[in-house]
Amino acid sequence: MFTLHFLLLQRGIKSKILWRTCVYLEVTFSGHVRDAAELIQEAIQDVLAATESLSELPLPDKVQIEHKYNEFIPPVLLRKEFVEDFLDLDGLKKGLILEN
Repeated sequence: MFTLHFLLLQRGIKSKILWRTCVYLEVTFSGHVRDAAELIQEAIQDVLAATESLSELPLPDKVQIEHKYNEFIPPVLLRKEFVEDFLDLDGLKKGLILEN
């Protein structure tokens, strides 16, 4: 869910996850319903074709997985850990293919 959220943000589509354990993604769109369906379909196809590095996603400055000693770890390493251990582009693509 988080991987999809950040990929949509990178593509200029406003989305938000309401809380950390949320099981859905809220996408903000102003336009016609038909246009929204096309936008979602295009976004899904774009995500399926994505080859970019997850480290290039527009992540918040203080993104991190919660650990006891985070205050002693440089932010760049906390960001790298978040990307490597929390985001899953391959799993997202598999899930999107199953749903289509």
